Amino acid sequence: MLTNTSRVHQLIHYSKAHGKQLEAEEAVFAAYFTHGRNASDLEQLGQIAEGIGLDRDDAVRALQAEEHLEAVRNYLILNGLPRKKNGRPGLRFRCSSCAQLR
Repeated sequence: MLTNTSRVHQLIHYSKAHGKQLEAEEAVFAAYFTHGRNASDLEQLGQIAEGIGLDRDDAVRALQAEEHLEAVRNYLILNGLPRKKNGRPGLRFRCSSCAQLR
């Protein structure tokens, strides 16, 4: 399943603003890698937000409005924006707890 992780990154930034960044990262990883859920689907992301104790409707509203898109772009630019084969910028999911998976 191909996933556009822009919304995932935005949900993580939204979650960070509400003190739930780590929980969001872990929930997204579990949803995608363990349960095979579509991590770019708004309904799935809303369920993830609700599952970690955030307001589902507000999270979906923020994702639809792309309130955190600029913060995601700035973060990726500052931390090395990955490139796709066609040379265009690509978004890649990076988890602060990934070291635990190694």
